[in-house]
Amino acid sequence: MFSRLPSSAMFGALAGVVLFFLVFDPRLVDPGYWIWLMEGDPATQYLGWRFFRAEPWHWPPGMIRGYGLEVGSAIVFTDSIPIAAFAAKLLSPFLPEPFQYFGLWALMCYALQGFFGGMLAALASERPVERYAITLLFVARLPVMDRAIGHFALMSHWLVLWGLWLALRPNRELSTGQWVAATCIASLVHAHGYRWNRDGVWARLAVGDIDPETGARFIGPARGVVRLGGVDMAEQVVGDACHLFVARARRENREVGAQI
Repeated sequence: MFSRLPSSAMFGALAGVVLFFLVFDPRLVDPGYWIWLMEGDPATQYLGWRFFRAEPWHWPPGMIRGYGLEVGSAIVFTDSIPIAAFAAKLLSPFLPEPFQYFGLWALMCYALQGFFGGMLAALASERPVERYAITLLFVARLPVMDRAIGHFALMSHWLVLWGLWLALRPNRELSTGQWVAATCIASLVHAHGYRWNRDGVWARLAVGDIDPETGARFIGPARGVVRLGGVDMAEQVVGDACHLFVARARRENREVGAQI
């Protein structure tokens, strides 16, 4: 999957872990320490997981019949990082009670942010010092830290870096499997941009589709939505990174993947 890992990738993963423990309370990774989640958005996320764990499996997977109004809810709608909730529920008989995985997820995000930052740095430079410096810039990105206020799913900026690396790496035609894996993981971290349609299907509109709710043809997001001033700091930094790597690829006469 990742043949001949560059040293900058391992350095980035280690740097991410070190930075996490320098900035945050080490108790956050204690699975039995949950009281810090009982305010604001984290409370909703943690309670969603507690209800999900307490119930037997239902169909479709992720349903929580005892949470919400009469119709219940689903782990997707509680922002509880579904991929982590599914894994923890499968291992539930072996896990302590209570158990929280949000701190561990935040730690993993820092490690993977550094890892994929190092993978991208290896594409940007052949010099070790430059690679390490670029990697540290990815590790120390403020938007990741900003999302640690309680938007743990949205700390997963490493998914964007993974996609950038897949689009810019040599032999991109061999990346189909990783694109499938990255897309599936992203959809199970936080289902941004999707909704239930009238047929009960979890779907999204593509440009040119007819919106069944309004009957109008979807022509894409309004300009005000994608304008730089209309997005948050995290999206601005990701956009800047995309432009920088695409510009470098073009300077080196590389073909930029269609995914960008």
